[in-house]
This record gives sequence, C-alpha cells and structure tokens, in this order.
Amino acid sequence: MMMWTHYRFLMRISNEDERKFYTEEAAKAGWSSRQLNRQINTMYYQRILSSRDKASVAAEIELLESKQGFTKNFFVV
Repeated sequence: MMMWTHYRFLMRISNEDERKFYTEEAAKAGWSSRQLNRQINTMYYQRILSSRDKASVAAEIELLESKQGFTKNFFVV
C-alpha cells in the first residue's frame, strides 16, 4: 500500500518511464517512503538500465534493504 508520501516522491520524477518503474517496484516490494526515496536518490532505475547483469543489481538492493529493515521498526519500552 502506497501512502501520500510515496506519491510526493514520485511526482518529482519527470521521466514517465522512470516514475512508472519506481511506482511498480515500490508496490511490488512493499518499500516504505524512506526506502523509495533512497532508491530514487541512488538512481536505482539508471543502474538497472545500464547494468548487463540486472539480477545482481536487484539482489544487491534486496540485500541492502533486508539489512536496513532489521532495525527499521526499532522500539524501546
């Protein structure tokens, strides 16, 4: 489920194909708005397009997201 913060980041992307890519990836992978913003800022779309080995780039992103997701919802009582 995408929130308004996701759409706020997506509206800043002028390239329609790039915006569609990020929209689909965020929905499919369940990215938070912070994750989406990080992917946009690290030019994930451009790296996928320029890479010959797209699977390794996608695997790298999944690995990084899983490491960062470990403490994403850290809560101390």
